[in-house]
Amino acid sequence: MNSFDSGNFATQILIAVAILAIAFLILREVVCWYWKINQSIGLLKEIRDSLAIIAMTKTGSESSESSASHASSNRQPNTMTSATEFSATRGIALEEVIDKLRSGALVGKQIDGVWYLAEGQ
Repeated sequence: MNSFDSGNFATQILIAVAILAIAFLILREVVCWYWKINQSIGLLKEIRDSLAIIAMTKTGSESSESSASHASSNRQPNTMTSATEFSATRGIALEEVIDKLRSGALVGKQIDGVWYLAEGQ
């Protein structure tokens, strides 16, 4: 009878642990929903990507302004263009644009699998 009680006790412990784990996961989702944590994480990722584009644009504009004459330094590349749009407007193959981005011939950055270039190139 003693071994039966210890087996029953172990089963009860396992059931209690499983119930607590499920309750924890459910309560965690409720807390994250209530405090908008998941939404905040998404917004922070968007801000990070936007700041990366701004930083890349400023880096590209500083290098082009330092090497260009004073007359051409008035242009300010403040927006970004996707590599697909860039290749379509210039009539250049997309693969060639991406190769130039990877080699450093063009100033750009890859964000979430999409290449972006600084305007004015």
